Amino acid sequence: MANTMPNKTARNATFPVARHSNSVPHLRHKHSIYGYGNYGYGSYGHRSYGYGTYGYGSSSSRYASRRINNAPRYSTAAPSQITVRPPVTSPPLSIFGAAYGSEPWELSRMGDDWYQIRQFIQKDAREKRIHPNQFDKERFKRAIVQINNRYRWMHGTDGLVPDSFSEVGAARWADGLARSGSCLVHELRHGGENLFYFASTEPFLSTPETMAEAVMKSFYIEGRNYMRYAFPASPDPNAYHYTQMLWRGSRRIGVGVSIQALSSGAGPCVPYAYGYGYNRPQAWMFYVDIRYDPIGNQAYPGNGYTENVLPLMRRV
Repeated sequence: MANTMPNKTARNATFPVARHSNSVPHLRHKHSIYGYGNYGYGSYGHRSYGYGTYGYGSSSSRYASRRINNAPRYSTAAPSQITVRPPVTSPPLSIFGAAYGSEPWELSRMGDDWYQIRQFIQKDAREKRIHPNQFDKERFKRAIVQINNRYRWMHGTDGLVPDSFSEVGAARWADGLARSGSCLVHELRHGGENLFYFASTEPFLSTPETMAEAVMKSFYIEGRNYMRYAFPASPDPNAYHYTQMLWRGSRRIGVGVSIQALSSGAGPCVPYAYGYGYNRPQAWMFYVDIRYDPIGNQAYPGNGYTENVLPLMRRV
């Protein structure tokens, strides 16, 4: 699969879109990867070093959501029935579901920045020792929707409902990224898509709920970069995950997750295990693609960031 990027400025985009460098293949994409690289035990961000790596990628700001001749976006299958939820007046029961155990929000211990989140899930994965082949993807996808809706409820925004069309496309794209060991590249170049990846040469993952919490919290903590009344006059790309997950106009969500084993160092974002020579161990790639419909981060008079990204109103 080609790892290509669009022209520097995409049509109708609200921020410059980074393009791949032909001369420096590992160059960090300005608007695709947020974080940094280091040469210690684990690497965080675009470039992978050491025994494990953790990173997450950008939320593209816009994409065309039109359907040609009313055709489905990602699949020829018949669409599932979409249920429109009434305004949220109380916490959705799902966010207090038994899947989280007796202390559902104990996971807040994972910290409030990307480095702390990475350290938490690496440590928790070694304790839980869940092999990637035994990871429950369906539980993970349900947890993603529940946690996203919990954050939306905290901001007084209606919850999202699963969308089969979006899920099919997200699963296909996540699988392609994982199989190629590619860095985070969007299929929906103009918005409505949040990407995340975690990779390690250790064959362990944490529980589906913990991994889902890590994904969504990594997006939510971008809120510190968001100035509500400054958008879109002074857009900060470091907050686009945050604004998309809370975007009031979005009604449906599709979650795709793929886990693949690749040879260590086999791709630009595959961690390399030093000291093994040609007998290199496997690296486990965990990719997540979350798609929203209608897409967010589209601002125009009367329906911009102020109307769609509401301030924090309540806490769980």
